[in-house]
Amino acid sequence: VLIRPNLVFIAAVLAIWPLWQAVWSHEGGRRALRQSGAFGVCAAAGVTAVALINRDLYGSAFVSGYGDLGSLFDRSHLWPNLVKYVWWLIESQTVVAAGGALALVIPWRRLWPEADHRRFLLISGTVVTGVWLLYCLYLEFDAWWFLRFMLPALPFIAIGLGTLAVAIRPMGGRTTATLVTIGLLLVVVLQCRFTADSGALGFWRSERRYVSVGRLVGAHTGANSVIFSMQHSGSLRYYGGRMTLRFDNLDADSLDQAIAWLTSRGVRSYLLVEEWEVPQFRERFAGQAALERLETPQFIYRGPVTAMLFDLERAASGEPGELQDPGESTRSARPAPPTGLFLQDTAARDGGG
Repeated sequence: VLIRPNLVFIAAVLAIWPLWQAVWSHEGGRRALRQSGAFGVCAAAGVTAVALINRDLYGSAFVSGYGDLGSLFDRSHLWPNLVKYVWWLIESQTVVAAGGALALVIPWRRLWPEADHRRFLLISGTVVTGVWLLYCLYLEFDAWWFLRFMLPALPFIAIGLGTLAVAIRPMGGRTTATLVTIGLLLVVVLQCRFTADSGALGFWRSERRYVSVGRLVGAHTGANSVIFSMQHSGSLRYYGGRMTLRFDNLDADSLDQAIAWLTSRGVRSYLLVEEWEVPQFRERFAGQAALERLETPQFIYRGPVTAMLFDLERAASGEPGELQDPGESTRSARPAPPTGLFLQDTAARDGGG
């Protein structure tokens, strides 16, 4: 819930489950009530934390940094996303995983021989269906690793797969058992091949750029600076210790005004963008004087991607410095000290009191 507050419904389903079991079996009501209450109290801590954070940052417990929910979820996304997620599940987890998901919606007695097992389908089916429906209505993406949105459903799919394997194994004696075993070993081989071909084990090298760029920006800018950014807006604060401003949330005609406001209060303005963000920045703020300062960057970072730091107050002179990725280890990187700004009193500075 702290990572993805929109999944709060899963906590509600899991809290209700002991009570539902008690109603179904007509016994253990008090015990079920204690279990649901204990789980609910613990889960409520995360819900409360998210609500307090949202209220502090955005003025309301029901408003987040993602903006208006209506712009994020739309039924027009449902079918395109469903096709993508099903294909990504089969592509990255093999068709066997799809079989595990299918087992969760089939109340077949051979799969689920006990009544308790079949009741389990209610909770598993609710969670899996809810997660898939939620993210199929969400924004559309174009890479298989966005299947990570479905992580909360994968434990249930794994249970369905295990149940399917156990049910099939004794159906044809030793021959069937052998074929099932060979099939599962083949899945392992296919998974290893997909992992190698997709470069999944090398993602950390690309993601490590946020650490490298953050530290480089921290080393090449003053503490009382604001870095206009988008892709690196959070990581610059965390690893670079610099205040950031999301330029994609800034009005298109307000770039020069924002820079002037910060400059008048003793704050230096910079822009940090990856190469693919430069055309977007130019298009968004077309006609603004600050675009003239994007000819020469302060430095160019070359690593898994190319990123550039620009001074938005004055054009850089000379050739930009080129900084290579330091190629740090996979060890966890420590954050920079918390960032802040010192805003000069313009009236006092100008002699107005």
